Amino acid sequence: MPYKNPEDKRRQGTKWMLEWRRAHPEEARRKTRDHLRRWRPKNRDRIKKYNERTEGYRKSWRKRNPEKVRQYQRKRADDVKRYLGGKCYCCGIKEFEFLTVDHIHNDGWKERKKINGRYGKNNAYYQAIVVAFRSGKKREIARIKRRYRLACFNCNAARAYYGKCPHDR
Repeated sequence: MPYKNPEDKRRQGTKWMLEWRRAHPEEARRKTRDHLRRWRPKNRDRIKKYNERTEGYRKSWRKRNPEKVRQYQRKRADDVKRYLGGKCYCCGIKEFEFLTVDHIHNDGWKERKKINGRYGKNNAYYQAIVVAFRSGKKREIARIKRRYRLACFNCNAARAYYGKCPHDR
């Protein structure tokens, strides 16, 4: 046996695995994804217990680090706006500060009600959009583009309250 100490054997295996993952990132991601697809359904109760146990820690971390939370939310919102084209579909405004996600079928309230449990309470559809675009799957991206578009706040609000944008007259 080349390793007299089992700890040395474990360290060498870990070192080898890290080197292999760096050399084969796509295959490593695929193997991890496949493993988790098999593991998650069998361990739903363990996942639920873990989430319940760590929820208090996550809430306290958010309270201690509000700037990091804001920074993450801004980055996610900017990513969504970039993925959806970066300008208002109606008037062409490009300032990210004025752009909002517009639900094409005016069913945002239904979606928020349905999706809030999956990604958390705040702007869960932002997370769903990011996940879809980062997956790179054309079908998912097409589905997102059929449901959402970017609109400036004025166009979005006018459409919500009056049924159409003033630019459409």
